[in-house]
Amino acid sequence: MAVISNADGKIEDVLRRRDIADCFRTITDSGLVGYEKPHPEIFRQALKSMNTTPEESLYVGDVYSVDYLGATSAGMQAVLMDVPGAYRDKGVPRVESLAELQTALRGEASTER
Repeated sequence: MAVISNADGKIEDVLRRRDIADCFRTITDSGLVGYEKPHPEIFRQALKSMNTTPEESLYVGDVYSVDYLGATSAGMQAVLMDVPGAYRDKGVPRVESLAELQTALRGEASTER
């Protein structure tokens, strides 16, 4: 698991202060890599840091124009974390909770609704 964030170069510090930085294998911060989502290069840099390919990866984000389009333009699969249901009519993979994401990752339910 990794983080890709549009931030100011300090997202890792924020995650460390919250004692969750160690939950992630890598943290890619736009302020440090020079590209912001939705630019595909920030996703490519994150994939490189994870030593993986787009085809082996799934990106979960909450903004269609930034997260979903950015990840898919880099060749990744993507799912929207759509808690308020704002993207119900977009016809894209989406979930409304972490429990629903977990179920979808197990292959027990489709994320396209």
